[in-house]
Amino acid sequence: MDILNLLKFFCDNEGSEAWTVLLRRNIDGGLVFKREWNDYKKGFGFLSQEYWIGNEKLSYLTSQKNYEVHINISYENGSSCYASYDLFRITDDFGNFNITKLGQYSGNADECMPPCPGNMAPGDCSCQKTFANPSGCLNTCNVHNCVCTDGFYLKGEDCVPLSECTRCQVNGINIPEGRSYVSADCTSRAECRNGQLLWDNTYACRANAVCDKRNNVWQCYTDDVDCLKVYEDDNSRPSGIYNIKPANWPGLPFEVYCNMADGGGWTVFQHREDGTFDFYQNWTTYRIGFGSLDDEHWLGNEKLYYLTNQKQYTLRLT
Repeated sequence: MDILNLLKFFCDNEGSEAWTVLLRRNIDGGLVFKREWNDYKKGFGFLSQEYWIGNEKLSYLTSQKNYEVHINISYENGSSCYASYDLFRITDDFGNFNITKLGQYSGNADECMPPCPGNMAPGDCSCQKTFANPSGCLNTCNVHNCVCTDGFYLKGEDCVPLSECTRCQVNGINIPEGRSYVSADCTSRAECRNGQLLWDNTYACRANAVCDKRNNVWQCYTDDVDCLKVYEDDNSRPSGIYNIKPANWPGLPFEVYCNMADGGGWTVFQHREDGTFDFYQNWTTYRIGFGSLDDEHWLGNEKLYYLTNQKQYTLRLT
């Protein structure tokens, strides 16, 4: 008995030709396609909705004669494209259902890309300016090589206008989101939170810190090598951003986020919460670090090297 007589397929008979539909996915993605090999072998879903017909059925189907494969892609904005191959055949289970024959290509899929979202356009990914660091840049793009247009900066997956990135200003200095500004005499400190400056007029350097200007930046500089040292100096200090300088670090002290809860003194070098920041970065970016210290971020491989090589540490994952 022919096994195909026992199987059901969805047939698209619109137009002048009849097509056996192997795969259908909708824009809303209601059916999960991230599955195990056996699911793809047997097939899954519902023929009247989203589904994959199954590798086993596809092997029997394509082995009986020559078939053409046609791929249709439609986007939410109504645009569409297609790709066709005039010969299509796959092996059986012993051949791991690999494609054995694929004919000549025709179609317009090579030119069909979904439009960039608002305030984005195709461009150079080598320097994407971000909301967290308007004066710097990251080597990053979305999957369609879309970057923020002039005057807009990347915040999560959206591009926001420059005005939202520079609302935190002191004496003409732009304070990036999540970063702080200390007055010239170190008697007050302002943090940029949600585009607004929050002032702490009770701020003062600790006993072992020196108020100094380095690289045109006033800060309370200390010999703290990590957040544990900050905590041991004053265990009443809240969780937040502090300056540290690990032993042998060749540069100036840098900011880290210190978690003063759970025993205190934890130096946070990675924080991921809701996936608003893209962690798919290149090697250089992972070396120097990225993100916002009080939000999702990676501290940087170089800083982490000097930090962990000065003494023994405990790693805590939460």
